[in-house]
Amino acid sequence: RGDRRPECLRELPHPWRATLPLAFPGSDRARTRIPKIVHFIFGLRHEGQPTFSFVNFAAVCSALAVLRPEKVMMHVGREPVGFLWELVKPHVELAHARIFDTIFGNPIENYAHMA
Repeated sequence: RGDRRPECLRELPHPWRATLPLAFPGSDRARTRIPKIVHFIFGLRHEGQPTFSFVNFAAVCSALAVLRPEKVMMHVGREPVGFLWELVKPHVELAHARIFDTIFGNPIENYAHMA
């Protein structure tokens, strides 16, 4: 129904109005611009073997159900363990990540900064 662009874009000078590439969520153009790959990072802490929790399981399952990606990449420092991991494992592509202790000679003090 009519021009769905925001008012500010509809009033652009003529040369811009004709060539401005617009894509709305759900349109065919919007779906082709970004690869449908979901990335998760897991197991970068140094202590012990990481257990795949229910929260981790729910995150991966909801991404599969809602986003319907072409693939899910799980970047891991150490491969997770546990029953829930065994359920998810066939649906993800495992990529082993290097674990760094320093960046440019500066120690990494928080595991979240390793990602």
